[in-house]
Parts: sequence; C-alpha cells; structure tokens
Amino acid sequence: MTFHSQKIRILISVRFARRDCLHCPVRQRCTRNVSGHARELTLMPRELFEARTAQREAPAAPSRRP
Repeated sequence: MTFHSQKIRILISVRFARRDCLHCPVRQRCTRNVSGHARELTLMPRELFEARTAQREAPAAPSRRP
C-alpha cells in the first residue's frame, strides 16, 4: 500500500500477517508487541531514504553569522 504524507511525499506500508509473526523465532528482536498482532512497517522509497541519509551524514555548513 502506498500513501501520501505532508512531510514525505510517498510512503510504503508493509503489513505482515499475524501467522507470519506469531511463531517467528526472532520476533522479540522485531517487536515488543505481546498481544500477537502482526508487525506493520512504514518505509520511504529507497532513493528518498538514501538521499536523506546522505544529507544527515554530510558535514554541516559553517554558520554565516558574524
């Protein structure tokens, strides 16, 4: 499912079925949900994620204040 946000133009929503998560051997690493509900992730498209990561890792521009 794809939907739009005001801050990020396109987001990707991924939902796993309850049966996929319930007996998963690494479930505790993925979620703290104890009620057995499935995991849901909201992701940015790869190009946007990589651009934002590069922007965050770039050195900050020097301040122009005197």
